Amino acid sequence: AYLPEPLAPIGYRFFRNLLRFPDIAIFIDIEPEVALRRIQKRDHRREMFEDLEKLRSVREVAKSLLADEWVVIDNSIDGEVPFERLEEVLRARGVI
Repeated sequence: AYLPEPLAPIGYRFFRNLLRFPDIAIFIDIEPEVALRRIQKRDHRREMFEDLEKLRSVREVAKSLLADEWVVIDNSIDGEVPFERLEEVLRARGVI
């Protein structure tokens, strides 16, 4: 979920503490520049947070809140590599 900049850290910490931590937590990361290029290829009106500065800010807030146990998968790579990495992580943890 997107929260305005002043509320983002507070909101994310609130929900992280409120909700039970899952058996596995995965953060699908992407470089903001790559995300913006993919957004621009879409055929629809852009959302309010779909500009480079906001994408960078949201990514930094999200990364600052990751716990050590989170698995980070780089989605900046085109093709099947991110999916294959996700599948590998899920198999290693016995999820699939």
